[in-house]
Amino acid sequence: MPSSSSTKTRSNKKTVTKKTAAKKTVKKRAVSKKKPTKKTTKKATKATAVVEKRPIDPTTLKRNPLGHLLIEKLLREAGFRGGVSSSKELLDEYSTDESIFSIRPQVVIIPRCKADVEIIVQVITRETTRFESLSITPRAAGTGLSGGSLTDSIVIDMKDLRDMGPITFKNKDYSTFTCEPGLMWRDMEKKLKRHKLYLPPYTSSKDICTIGGAIANNSAGPDSLRYGHCADWVESMDVVLRDGNTYTVKPLTYKQFKSLIKKNHEHARIAREIFELIEKNEKEIKKNEPETKKNTAGYSLWDVIPEGVAKFKKGQGVFDLGRVISGSQGTVGIITSLTMRVIPIQTDTTLLAIPIFDLTEAAETIVKTLKYDPINIEIFDDLTFDLALRNPSFFKSRLHGLTYYKVMLAMYSTYHVRYRGKTPAFMVLVTLNDNSLKADVRDVVKKISSRNVRARIVTNPDEAEMFWQIRRASYTLFIRAITSGL
Repeated sequence: MPSSSSTKTRSNKKTVTKKTAAKKTVKKRAVSKKKPTKKTTKKATKATAVVEKRPIDPTTLKRNPLGHLLIEKLLREAGFRGGVSSSKELLDEYSTDESIFSIRPQVVIIPRCKADVEIIVQVITRETTRFESLSITPRAAGTGLSGGSLTDSIVIDMKDLRDMGPITFKNKDYSTFTCEPGLMWRDMEKKLKRHKLYLPPYTSSKDICTIGGAIANNSAGPDSLRYGHCADWVESMDVVLRDGNTYTVKPLTYKQFKSLIKKNHEHARIAREIFELIEKNEKEIKKNEPETKKNTAGYSLWDVIPEGVAKFKKGQGVFDLGRVISGSQGTVGIITSLTMRVIPIQTDTTLLAIPIFDLTEAAETIVKTLKYDPINIEIFDDLTFDLALRNPSFFKSRLHGLTYYKVMLAMYSTYHVRYRGKTPAFMVLVTLNDNSLKADVRDVVKKISSRNVRARIVTNPDEAEMFWQIRRASYTLFIRAITSGL
């Protein structure tokens, strides 16, 4: 390596010159400072007051008003065909979701097609060079409980992207379908039922949520005990990333992954950085993986390379970036299309209803049921049961025709006759099937039961529907009770 004195001298001269220049600049600035007047002092005080208010009441913030005012003009010039609005009524509507938070956006954008989503991202990404705090927050049906769809900048509502393509039948065990993120889960479910199919990780909010929202939150429902979260059922997804381009994200072999990361685009960059992050911190990531059946906190890095980095490099397993996007609530990219796996509706199931009147019996009872590999174990409490009994009209929009009256009859007869006018502290619902029942179901009921806990096989389909209707309505009933002052 070169070490001549001339090299060192030139380096030192440069350093001295820079230091001297810096000192002169500082001195010049110090001399040119004006003595603060009353007017400037008031301005400074006012600015400080605004800064101090921000964390206290974010709904009053008006960040980059000019940037927000220019958005519609810029979008139209770029060919955007959807809706753009900043009307007071609309902003009020988008200021809340099902969480306890309230944050007022500046603009609401409703794309009509996938191309509109690309235009939105391209324009906003470009304009952040002038207006740094501009941001986009995707919104589905607004049923989230964590406030993930709220922002003080721009909301992009995906409700008009709700098409569902035909079902592709792979084999007797599973099929696939492709849909847009704004498709309501209930509409998807109706179409699947015609072919006796279902998506196992359905959530308790399936009557009011969208498929895109469920994936963005990596939701999990009753059957997730056996079948996992929504992310486990994604075959592939189309995602608009920061550069405004759409990329298809799906599990990749090592050979496919190596080919991807050689490219010069946003998908390749994210894949590269995620891989390096996991490779460097693999032990720590695996160590901190939650030991629970249900978990939607944070980014699921432990699921991206399930076989481990070493095996993946040898050609085993896959790299699945979709595991990071699922559950990211739109912070990585905006989903515009989803291909999902579905399976036949199970007909060999048995529902057990286990009323628990003493809470000390709850944990032991559930541990007993886990030994039989149930499809699901769900619970609702006495407050939920009581609210259902007091609000029979609530179920009219969920049940139709004679079914409504049969289910209501089952609810009141269960309460008055079977439980003698007393609501259980916990109602535990357990679904078993032939695969999990290696013994006669009556023997299982005996082993789960104890002196104070009596498990029972539900044979009446109206009673079974009643229990599931109450469970799925638990949150909505609770909110209704609060808002009506019950």
